[in-house]
Amino acid sequence: MIEASVGEDDADEQNRIGILYFHGQGVVQDSAEAVARFRRAADQGHAAAQYNLGGMYYSGNGVPQDSVAARRWFLMAAQQGHAEAQFMLGNMYRQGDGGAQDHREAEYWFRLAAEQGQSDTQPKTKAEAIEWLHHAAAQGDARAQYMLDLVHYHGSGMTQDDGQVIVVAQPANRKLYHSAVVLTAVLIASLFGYHWYREQLPAEPLQLEASNNSGLLYFYGQGVTQDYQAAVQWFQKAAEQGYAVAQFNLAGLYHDGRGVAQDNAQAASWYRRAANQGYAHAQNNLGLIYYYGQGVTQDDIEAAQWLRRAADQGHVLAQSNLAILYLYGQGVQQSDVQAYKWWQLAARYGDQEAGGWGEQLAKSMAPDQLHQAEQLVRHWRPK
Repeated sequence: MIEASVGEDDADEQNRIGILYFHGQGVVQDSAEAVARFRRAADQGHAAAQYNLGGMYYSGNGVPQDSVAARRWFLMAAQQGHAEAQFMLGNMYRQGDGGAQDHREAEYWFRLAAEQGQSDTQPKTKAEAIEWLHHAAAQGDARAQYMLDLVHYHGSGMTQDDGQVIVVAQPANRKLYHSAVVLTAVLIASLFGYHWYREQLPAEPLQLEASNNSGLLYFYGQGVTQDYQAAVQWFQKAAEQGYAVAQFNLAGLYHDGRGVAQDNAQAASWYRRAANQGYAHAQNNLGLIYYYGQGVTQDDIEAAQWLRRAADQGHVLAQSNLAILYLYGQGVQQSDVQAYKWWQLAARYGDQEAGGWGEQLAKSMAPDQLHQAEQLVRHWRPK
């Protein structure tokens, strides 16, 4: 249990205790007490506590939901360089949540969040690096604790080459690896006096999303001058590090020739990367790429397989597209029952045109076929 004698003026400790109350670790879970602890630290200018308090207001956890207060606390933390707060603030400006909508401000804060991974700042000594990691771990940061575990093993999970470059090996827990903050990677590198090889470490999902969002602002010209080339650069930053949404967006620019030379092969390649991660929009587009033979060898079977993956997730356009393949037996065995099923499912989720096609098809179907198809529609669930 937490001792009651913690100093009221110790912002770090108050924030740490707030986290414990928030998660119910060693104490009875109490969101209101977490808010009180975060506020004590936030009032002293503690950036992480300001971000945590903003999150409590944003979600209405322990306090009445208040987007205006959330935005104010996120701003305080963001101005101190807190990446998560910068991202949240950008999102609130983009959506007009908690105040006026301002795409220029959104782009500014997304850019700062996205560029967090570009800092070369490192602790000056190994002792300082270890102190920073202990400090983060004490606040409940599992990522910092993981890095400390590596330190305790003095190199376990790391390799070193003659060029003094450190490469952090991928641990068994991929989720933990992919959520590792850039800062802890820099810390670990400096612990052993190595240069940090940035390309070996995945960026924060938050930073990747921020890069993608910056790309969208340039694509649509929201708050900035419309610039497809700038959009390509931002999408590519996130896409090359595995962010499926950015891969999808980048593929679209290659397909349309916006900001880059038109290149169907590149479009297909990026759609495939996103589709392999289960991103339904990319699976639908990749299916169409194969259907039309754009940048790939035309293949109805491959088209049908990708469209089905998207349709199974409830993607409306893919459901309608798949219905057409079943109607004409392209890449699949011809089936009016399946065509009707997929058109009806697309109609259920808002595609009125698909509903009309389904009704037309129903006029030519036998009663038992129509009954079978309606049963399939009734019992369908997204995968």
